[in-house]
Amino acid sequence: MVSVALAPERGVVAAGGRHSCALDEAGAALCWGANDQGQLGDGTREDHVGPAVVAGGLAFAQVSAGTSHTCAVTRDGDVYCWGNNEHGQLGDATTLPRDTPVRVSAGGPFRLVRAGFSHSCALSRAGSVHCWGSNAYGQLGTSGGLTRSTPAAVSGPSFGTITVGWNHTCGITSAGELFCWGSNNAGQLGDGSRDDRRTPTRVVGTSRFVAVAAGNQHTCAVGADAAVYCWGRNTFGQLGTGPGDRVVPTRVEAEAAFSTVTAGAVHTCARTAGSQVYCWGRNTFGQLGDGTTADHASAVRVTGLPGVAAVQASGAHTCAATAAGDTYCWGYNIEGQLGDGTRNHRSRPVRAAPPSR
Repeated sequence: MVSVALAPERGVVAAGGRHSCALDEAGAALCWGANDQGQLGDGTREDHVGPAVVAGGLAFAQVSAGTSHTCAVTRDGDVYCWGNNEHGQLGDATTLPRDTPVRVSAGGPFRLVRAGFSHSCALSRAGSVHCWGSNAYGQLGTSGGLTRSTPAAVSGPSFGTITVGWNHTCGITSAGELFCWGSNNAGQLGDGSRDDRRTPTRVVGTSRFVAVAAGNQHTCAVGADAAVYCWGRNTFGQLGTGPGDRVVPTRVEAEAAFSTVTAGAVHTCARTAGSQVYCWGRNTFGQLGDGTTADHASAVRVTGLPGVAAVQASGAHTCAATAAGDTYCWGYNIEGQLGDGTRNHRSRPVRAAPPSR
């Protein structure tokens, strides 16, 4: 089989629990914010209020920021991770924290990786899912064991994309069917129950999906009809569906056609086909980007963003990459995760400062 190298995607950005990362045009990873677990990957434990270059000189094609660890896929399909490793979520066969990237010990070649709270999952170029880290709720999709420090293949269908949340995982097949597994205490698996699942379980309904995102205890997906559907916990209006939790997909009322969706801890954002961003849910720190700190149970438009190519929400902040390659962030900023050189919360998008080299 001929190995095809992946090129860095235009507009790659990742928002984590208290840090953020992006890729430059050459594929170098840049991270900023909290670094108490080494999640910035620059070889230190010092927080950075502006982008710092991840050590190792690796060229990446995709990056994902978890709660306190980070993972990325190289152009050749290898996965590297760094940061907190208490549950083996770095996949290097140890539980030692790492301040610089270490290679995931098995599987691949991969084309996509997702980092969650205490587990990680990667999607191979052949469509198989491999997960590692905490398995307390079945979020690895494998039987037996509370943790795994090396990747294990998930038994299930072939997937085209995946997402990981706090303690659950979801994937969409090439046919548009959506499966989830792991914690389901708030109905975040969308199968009509609140029972945890240790193997991929089909989300109920007949809709076909094109994108999916998992938050702390909620999940949202874009249907083939360009509408967003959400389910799970709804304490702050993060489902955008009116009051109350939902155990099955429920349509978000928004007058827009969406192409992608992303979920933070208790807020949600989606990008339209026209490169606009709408958000809803908790807004205590301005993470909805509408210039206020008022929660919104329905979609509000983020203002001041030019030509958005990608948007990522996590924790209590949100970041977006423009088609021109710039990164903007907004929301919580105590550890500098907005990358604007300050620790001030922002209720409107601010541009991340150039990297320190």
